[in-house]
Amino acid sequence: MERYLIQTAFTACICCLNHIASWIQANMEDIQHFSSRLIDIPSITGNETKIAYFLRDYLSEKGMSVNLMPVISDRFNVYATFSDDPVILLTTHMDTVAPFFPARIDNGSLYGRGSCDAKGIIASMIYALLGLEDNFKKNVGLLFVVGEEVDSIGAKTAAKNSAQPKFLINGEPTENKLVHAQKGTYLFEVTAKGKSAHSGYPEYGLSAIHIMLQYLDRLQKHTWPENKTLGKTLLNIGKINGGDAINSLASSARAECCIRIVSSAEDIEGTLNSLLIDGVEIHTYSASDPVKLYCPPEIKETISVNYGSDVFHLQAGGAQLLMQGPGTILNAHKEDEHILISDLNQAVKCYQDLIRILMDQHV
Repeated sequence: MERYLIQTAFTACICCLNHIASWIQANMEDIQHFSSRLIDIPSITGNETKIAYFLRDYLSEKGMSVNLMPVISDRFNVYATFSDDPVILLTTHMDTVAPFFPARIDNGSLYGRGSCDAKGIIASMIYALLGLEDNFKKNVGLLFVVGEEVDSIGAKTAAKNSAQPKFLINGEPTENKLVHAQKGTYLFEVTAKGKSAHSGYPEYGLSAIHIMLQYLDRLQKHTWPENKTLGKTLLNIGKINGGDAINSLASSARAECCIRIVSSAEDIEGTLNSLLIDGVEIHTYSASDPVKLYCPPEIKETISVNYGSDVFHLQAGGAQLLMQGPGTILNAHKEDEHILISDLNQAVKCYQDLIRILMDQHV
């Protein structure tokens, strides 16, 4: 009899585990399918309208109050809540870099443009919210913005016009770890002017390319700031063009550069100007300082990141800012951009756990 009871209990345990495994598998299929639907809606920066409409319709069907918030022309942020004035906002961006390529699933990974940055994150945030208990759900909202990959125009607009929560959780690929700081970004153009001449008689001209290289060499050799939290300042000379012919001195040259900064945009601007040489000019595209982010004391393992995000612009709203999301930035913006499906599911739990921690603080 005792042996029979043990066998019965063991069988029941196995059934229970199988049920849990089936539920987990079903949940994985749901989120990977939904993420695929998002990926298959092209939304390269400037063309986010279709995905905004899709999210509006989907979230409305789930009982949320959804507003399309005008940004510019026919581009909209999507703001969705179950009640007025949420305590917490989950936010990330709808736009992607080019080129578009559709979703596919292979060996436990979801491929496609935006799978990692940031449509998988959108899916994880939505599933996290919809899976919460009602008493938490009513205190959490969603904000999906346009333009993060270029000028953060959606985040800038949201900071001015959206309801301001106490906590704002920004989604970027952070391997599901909370971020305590992000580097700032300084994007700029360097132009050089010269005088064209036959390459056999260089004394009659002045090569803009040679001038450009002298200045860029000064930037590369400069000792840039570093600190314990964010590490080193990182300079990248991303694009160079100029010149007229292989056998002529270049009359003009141009370079586009990016600096990941650990000090301040003002400090970087001062350095760039102090290193200038004759014939070179600088034009700044955009600049943002490093940002320190909030991490609840309950969470011990946090990281810093070398990339920029909408967080710099969202801080204008005054909320406590956090950053977390599935996937690794090393898989973003690539021709084989992808994310582990298991990371998407883990993110759902991470967001829900974080929401519960923050709501305990709010109470």
